[in-house]
Amino acid sequence: MKFHLAEKLSRRSIPALLLVTISCTSYSHPDRPETQIAYGTEMAQRGYWHEAKFRFEQALSKKPNDPHIWNNLAVSSEGLGKFTEALEQYKKALELAPGDDKIAQNYARFAEFYSNFARGKVETSDQKKLDDRLKPELLPRRNR
Repeated sequence: MKFHLAEKLSRRSIPALLLVTISCTSYSHPDRPETQIAYGTEMAQRGYWHEAKFRFEQALSKKPNDPHIWNNLAVSSEGLGKFTEALEQYKKALELAPGDDKIAQNYARFAEFYSNFARGKVETSDQKKLDDRLKPELLPRRNR
């Protein structure tokens, strides 16, 4: 005897199924850069830096001249401790949007840390500053 899904679901479980379906639709277009940015930002906010970096790289493959994606990629590289990569990515973001205050601020904070890191002068307090800087609320929530 075959049962259809609707026959198996109680009336209470249908709204839950609908909610799950609705929440998944924001990522239903993985080929769109906006989808990759949204998912990358969510992963960064959860501290999944590898996945965030991957998603921002995917978005860049579609929009290689978007300075905000370059900025997000730099933040994720910082989170992974790939400071040389982050420096180049911030420079690219600044090159594409020299007047963007948020990107300039992120770069300035990172440049201060990186210059100390490169000279071997990073102390515990400097690492704490970097950890604080990588708090999820500092990541842009969406592409502009």
